[in-house]
Amino acid sequence: MSSSVFDRFVVSGVPRPIPERHFASGTVEGVPYPASYLRFVRRFGYGLAAGRFRIHPPLSDFADSIQVRAPGIKWALETVLRPGDPSYDFQYAPDGSSALVAGLVGFATGENGESLFWATSEASAGEYPIYVMGRPGLFFGGASLEQFFERISSRATVKQALQFTREPLPLTFEHSASRVVEPWLR
Repeated sequence: MSSSVFDRFVVSGVPRPIPERHFASGTVEGVPYPASYLRFVRRFGYGLAAGRFRIHPPLSDFADSIQVRAPGIKWALETVLRPGDPSYDFQYAPDGSSALVAGLVGFATGENGESLFWATSEASAGEYPIYVMGRPGLFFGGASLEQFFERISSRATVKQALQFTREPLPLTFEHSASRVVEPWLR
């Protein structure tokens, strides 16, 4: 059996699994959750990954849930990129396009202002490629959440996914259990 990059994460804090009832819909913005996302949020729950990214879990109406955050993440992307306005097409570079933006679903936010998106129009084997919206443009992050973390934790590939990040990010996960999230974890 091959190991996953998730096996190499150093975890801190008190783990709080997300109750299965929150996975019942199996979708966000009308698309199914990809397999690597489900493995990640079932394993780690709610918190900060790689010292930088909040992978928003399915927690119904919790303010940081994927159901609440996905529309706002997409709105922010469209506000910056202005799909349909050719004078803004330069911002899709290096890896994006206006056609790609239509099928993007936001699922994570970064502490440095990045957003992570699934390219749902490019689905393959239960996964969606991940694109990073940063400054400037859209960058291919990986074919799955596992590959995204592999790329950002490697000196050889970190700059391909996170252009202004000089050093690889650590494979860490810090649980964010607090009184605020507790009602959704019961």
